[in-house]
Amino acid sequence: MNQQQIENQIKAISGNAAALEKLYALLDSEDAIAFVGAGASAGLWPLWDEFLQGFVDHSLKLGKIAPPEADFFKKEAAQNPLETAQQLRHKIGESDYFEYLSETFKDKISPQTNGAFTRTHKALLQLPIHNYLTLNYDAGLTNARAAVYPNATTSYFFWDQEEARRIRERGYKRLVLHAHGRHDHRDSIILTLNDYRKAYDHRAFERLLNEIFHSDKLLFVGFGMTDPYIKQLFNNVRKDSGNAPLQHIAFVGLDEAEMPVAHLHRERVEMVYGARVLFYPTANHHQALTDWLDMLVEKYRTAAGSRTAEESKAAPAPPQLKAAIKDKYVHQPTDDDNYQGRAQDFATLNRWANDPATRMIAITGIGGQGKTAMTGRWLKHERHQNLKHMPVFYWSFYEDLDVQKFLAQVAEFCLPLVRVHGNVQVEAINFILRVVQQARLLLVLDGLEVLQEDAASPNHGKISHPLLQALLQNWLRMPHKGLMLLTSRFHFPQLVRYSGVGFHQLDLVRLSAADGVALLKRLGLFGDDKLLASYVEKLYGHPLALRVLASTVKRSCFGNIDDFKGEKMLTEGDPLSEKLQRLLRFYEQQLQGGQKDLMGILSLFKRPVATESFVTLLGNMKSLQNTPLANADKATIEHQLKLLVDDFLVEKTDEGITTHPVIRDYFRAGQRLTGARVEVADFLKARPGAERPTTIAEVRDLVEAVQLLCDEGDIFAANDLRSSRLRGEDNAFDVFSSLPALTEGLECFGAFVKDNNRLQKVEILDSFGKMRVGYYFSGIALYNQLLGNMNESIKWWLRCLDIAHDMEHTFNEAGTLAYLSIIYLAQGEIVKAKETVSQSLNLSLKTKDSDNLYYLCDIGFSKRAYYEFLLGHSGQAYQDFEVAFCYEQKRKTDIQHLYALEGTYHAEFIIRIQAWQQFEAVNAWNIQACEEFGANDHLAVCHLLQGWYEIRRSELSQAEEALKQADHILRPSGMLEYVCRLDWVWALLAEAKEDYQTGLRHVDEALLVCADKGFRLWQADHFVLRGRLYLLQFQKEKQADKDLVEKAGDDGDRALKIAADTGYIWAKVDALKLFAAYHQTRIQLPEFNSEQEKESAQRYAKEAAEIEKGLFLTEKQMQELKAQAKKEFEQQTAGWK
Repeated sequence: MNQQQIENQIKAISGNAAALEKLYALLDSEDAIAFVGAGASAGLWPLWDEFLQGFVDHSLKLGKIAPPEADFFKKEAAQNPLETAQQLRHKIGESDYFEYLSETFKDKISPQTNGAFTRTHKALLQLPIHNYLTLNYDAGLTNARAAVYPNATTSYFFWDQEEARRIRERGYKRLVLHAHGRHDHRDSIILTLNDYRKAYDHRAFERLLNEIFHSDKLLFVGFGMTDPYIKQLFNNVRKDSGNAPLQHIAFVGLDEAEMPVAHLHRERVEMVYGARVLFYPTANHHQALTDWLDMLVEKYRTAAGSRTAEESKAAPAPPQLKAAIKDKYVHQPTDDDNYQGRAQDFATLNRWANDPATRMIAITGIGGQGKTAMTGRWLKHERHQNLKHMPVFYWSFYEDLDVQKFLAQVAEFCLPLVRVHGNVQVEAINFILRVVQQARLLLVLDGLEVLQEDAASPNHGKISHPLLQALLQNWLRMPHKGLMLLTSRFHFPQLVRYSGVGFHQLDLVRLSAADGVALLKRLGLFGDDKLLASYVEKLYGHPLALRVLASTVKRSCFGNIDDFKGEKMLTEGDPLSEKLQRLLRFYEQQLQGGQKDLMGILSLFKRPVATESFVTLLGNMKSLQNTPLANADKATIEHQLKLLVDDFLVEKTDEGITTHPVIRDYFRAGQRLTGARVEVADFLKARPGAERPTTIAEVRDLVEAVQLLCDEGDIFAANDLRSSRLRGEDNAFDVFSSLPALTEGLECFGAFVKDNNRLQKVEILDSFGKMRVGYYFSGIALYNQLLGNMNESIKWWLRCLDIAHDMEHTFNEAGTLAYLSIIYLAQGEIVKAKETVSQSLNLSLKTKDSDNLYYLCDIGFSKRAYYEFLLGHSGQAYQDFEVAFCYEQKRKTDIQHLYALEGTYHAEFIIRIQAWQQFEAVNAWNIQACEEFGANDHLAVCHLLQGWYEIRRSELSQAEEALKQADHILRPSGMLEYVCRLDWVWALLAEAKEDYQTGLRHVDEALLVCADKGFRLWQADHFVLRGRLYLLQFQKEKQADKDLVEKAGDDGDRALKIAADTGYIWAKVDALKLFAAYHQTRIQLPEFNSEQEKESAQRYAKEAAEIEKGLFLTEKQMQELKAQAKKEFEQQTAGWK
């Protein structure tokens, strides 16, 4: 049909003619935002009802629901969709639920558009519409945008991102807000009842939707008008706006049976949504809607002055930048002449990289998919012209995973751009970020999976090194000109919150059949093309598997695929991992001249090893005496290595020789030479610096040696190596925590308890017996705790607790309970922490003659006091601290105050209750004690508290000096909980200096960590402080965005909710004060009722003051509590030795 015929078809439906004229007026005004529902995706992705019916069928197929339940859910789906989705999600479990969502809404190619989008999506992108708000979980709109406007922005937003407000911008930016999330960002999805409750309880999100619905002009397309939460918001808007004219336009689909009552549907939509309605027939997957939109596209394609899309094209880096700062490839990526395929992936990579809004791209995929090879190819050959003048820094974590060394090297790379640079180890991250704010640099970080939690961990994919985590998150959080490219086998859960607003992820999938055949031919195979293609299919187009195939066929059949009989190895339907294992076994059988043993020894090295050192090692290995490599000279070994390099399975790098991790894992598991692991461990022990390690690399050598000895079964030698080289004189965890090398500590201690066989050997190591097993468990628990992996830490502490209980070892049981209470506190469970430490105290008090009893009671009462203080029970807290001091003084008569961790607890309490003279004495004593005992972590907290105290005294220069001392210890330590507290005090200092931007930077950094690690109490403190900074910034700046005021209210609301959930009384008081200031500020704004705001401000201030009165203690009360504490102590210890 032509344009006129379609227009007549539209007008033929009663009431549509007037609405069509209003639609033309809206599009002519160039003032529209599209509100896009599931109908726009029809044909490629399911409509809401189809999705729910499919969800029921899927749950039944998995065996998670019975047939009668399936019938029930199918009947309920239409009437109670959110409840149905919630119940089904619970039935099938989180893993299967998100897998089903991903599979249902992943990209699918439309035969009509040849892209992963529908004709409707494409038409919407071609109309004079500024931006798009969609409730759909697919990526159809952004895919269509990329196809229609290759130079448009690549940004898109989610409901919980601050950038979502940009959807209201004008200028045809073609921005997309996924208001209910997207399938590839699971935390963003709003689908079940609980999802809706959580999202629509988010003040900023609800406020944004209200503003859009109230003030903008929407074009509804494919939206069924039945979403209960959206409907309620529109109801509220219509109620507030009274008899305001209809401002929106809605395309609404009706089936043939409903057309006679279309006028009733129209009345309802006008009444609830304030929208004029254009009805269309829903037959044939909403074909009429597509045809009508195509007609509009045709109409506006020829309209004078109609807009397309604002280009978002990166300006090329100036050539002089390349002259000022040279490329620095610390390690070399592969640059394979045989590289084939990935044309579309390179195009996507260049499109993202050319968008100045993109700050980070992650290339992910299973091992052997070609991530490093693709990166090397892109850098050397496929990079877009605009990107070629960007100076490149390349680092492979496969070859060196020392993060501090990496940061120092990046800082050195950036140095030519600045004249002055401070201490690299402490300041490197901030320095690098300052540089990229001025210059367009490209940093490439390859092989990050070695620093991510593996698939067995509940924190799968999370960056395990705190400094690297800080760099990546701040790189995304702060606006700048730089670009970072990551590669990993794993996704990055800590970074997905930035999806669409600076972060993109390219998941590599299989090579196409044509590209796979071309690769096999370039690797030296020949023969029937169809047979080559069949092998590409059998190996799922996996690049590494195809290389193994090529090497195997060349060795067994001189490269002729026609002579290769590998069909049985590659059975159709078997997982790729099984096929690759069988192929590698066949390849291994073709190895000659000691090559199998050579691969076995090489696989014992997790990092590249210098060729000369490796050859020397092989010449001296006794385990090779009965192999073809026995007595082999240097030339023979090097020749065999060359043959393996020619097979593309051994790689020569600047650091030495290595092999792909997948190949390494295969040959390492198959290493059967008796004593080989011990000899390689001895080699690693003898490397420079291994006697007393001071760098990550030196620690790694020893940790890998420990792992090899454990793999060999020599637990005694492994334990001896750990205790002699990897412990401080007084602290078994000293080396790992002081560098820090916390991840290496986890790997080292984990090697001893990997399986039951090792556990049995650990148990007979010495006279400690099973308690030695508990010692290794406690190490794993501690390193997880310091890294902020609290749930993992709890798991291992509970295992320690079981051992102590079984062994009836009261001291260890009580001590473990005390440690557990600290973790519960970090998670915001103050009451549970108090109950747990009370259990510890009860156990301690039952053993009246233990030398360690006084120590146990000291730490027990101190912790309980701290928890009571956080709950607002200041009197009980004061008394418990005094009891703790009595126990400590009994143990060490010369002490004047509590010290170390217990001293920091006491000092923080004293600051909060404003007992200033006591604080000076307590903190000064603790600083002296910590310096004497070398307790640097607690010393840093003392400096942190001193900084807080100096701020309260308005001695800001002294505060800054104290905080610098704390920062010097804590920032590189990886002790994230303390770093969060440190950033809070830095932000307090910035507030006192009226440097609100710096304060907000510190708070935002800490909130990222708090959200990731679950530090809820500190999260509440930071929310309150950020809200206060927003208000101060608004009052300071004449042209400040009024949204700062509402953001302050949002943060106050978040803090109050945490306080209510946790019982954290101090956060409640501070949040109430924030709300009082928030309403006081709104009095100044004309859009609010000043009398109502004044009343609210007074109410919140009064509530805060009433609570606060009960938190402070008079001098008389403190003296009475001290006397009661002494009496309590004497009663408890009567008759003790």
